[in-house]
Amino acid sequence: MKKSTLIFLIVPVLVLLFFCLKEETPIDSGQPSSADRSCKLVMVGHFYSLQKYPDLQEIFINEMNEKHSDADALVLMGDNTILGNKQELINLFAVLAKIKTQKFFAPGNHDLRSPASYNAWLQMVGYTSAQKKINNCNLVFLNTINPQLLDFNDVEMVKGGGLDEQSISLLENLEKKDGETNLVFMHHALHSIGLIHPNDEWNDELNRIYENEKTWREKIQPIIKNKVDTVFVGDLANASMSRIEIDGIPYIGNSMSCGFDPNPTTSRQPISYLVIEVVDGKVNVKIDYLPIPITSDWFKFDRNHRYEVFKDEYNDEYDRKKYKYPN
Repeated sequence: MKKSTLIFLIVPVLVLLFFCLKEETPIDSGQPSSADRSCKLVMVGHFYSLQKYPDLQEIFINEMNEKHSDADALVLMGDNTILGNKQELINLFAVLAKIKTQKFFAPGNHDLRSPASYNAWLQMVGYTSAQKKINNCNLVFLNTINPQLLDFNDVEMVKGGGLDEQSISLLENLEKKDGETNLVFMHHALHSIGLIHPNDEWNDELNRIYENEKTWREKIQPIIKNKVDTVFVGDLANASMSRIEIDGIPYIGNSMSCGFDPNPTTSRQPISYLVIEVVDGKVNVKIDYLPIPITSDWFKFDRNHRYEVFKDEYNDEYDRKKYKYPN
């Protein structure tokens, strides 16, 4: 075969091979690919804020199914019900059934406020603490209420009784593996002192939080140290996201709101939630807000209503008593 003929045959093959290889090589657009992102979660605390507002429930359903249709899970961070009864849970699950993504739960004190509430929660949800996995993300949902320890005392359960034995066991058995991200979710902020806003008054309730936090730091923090990437809490009624860092571990708190009373009130706050994405092992968090129509009952209030409703319950010697912030 002549040399010129050989070259004539080889060149087209090389050109064809070049274009085939070029098509198989992914183009780096600078945007994370689905392979880069381990998981996307939408996190909401205090879902009871929407319990008496059907219009806001529908708006949230649309937010999830349209704006966050690519989310791997919706995480409900406690106080999903007001009274903690089974009918409220049935109504809640009817709403959640309209959201296409899977749902995970961490219970709040409103959800486990009595033995009947506790049993209803187990029947409907199936667990009070659990570990789930999405791709390379290990998700750990903990029970910070520990209602049996507090004998279902509603006043004491408000800021949590610490982690129950099953939750502690989940943390103790959690492994930190290369290429995996460990995220912990709980209702109560057991590092609350750093997460509350600086303008909050220091009162008896915050003293109880402080006592819980000392126990938490001594008993629980060493367990999660060096094995947890981020801790999320859902009992902070913030219009913004709160963040502290303990032993290099971020503690991030947020909830929708504290307002579940449909009566006129001046205590309305923006209804916020968190969007969590783990990309290349890095935890990214941003805050988002529920768009509320100005015609919604959520905005109906008068400034004197709250005082008139609660004035007989106000006790200046207790509620407004100031304490020195402990070191």
